[in-house]
Amino acid sequence: MINSIPALALELGIGFKEYEEVANNIKRISLIPKFARQRIIERADKKFSCKLKHNITNLVWLMADDREVYKIAELKYSDGPPKNENLFTTALVDYLLRHRNI
Repeated sequence: MINSIPALALELGIGFKEYEEVANNIKRISLIPKFARQRIIERADKKFSCKLKHNITNLVWLMADDREVYKIAELKYSDGPPKNENLFTTALVDYLLRHRNI
């Protein structure tokens, strides 16, 4: 269970429960093909404003330092975010695309 979340998550309308869902989404996103993950990113690029993309990038950096996110996503914190996969970013924008009217 997550006990704290970045203030930026709250600014994006992501509360404690939703933050945990995004962390779970990292695990799900890791199981889909790379081309499908790329399509999610492309949809977000077209739909999201520059400011929102900037906030997403900043939140991903904060999530990458959160041990609880790794635990929920079943990743090793000591390994850091998976390289060249953009799992954190893809999981976050996928969540926003599916759950928010942005």
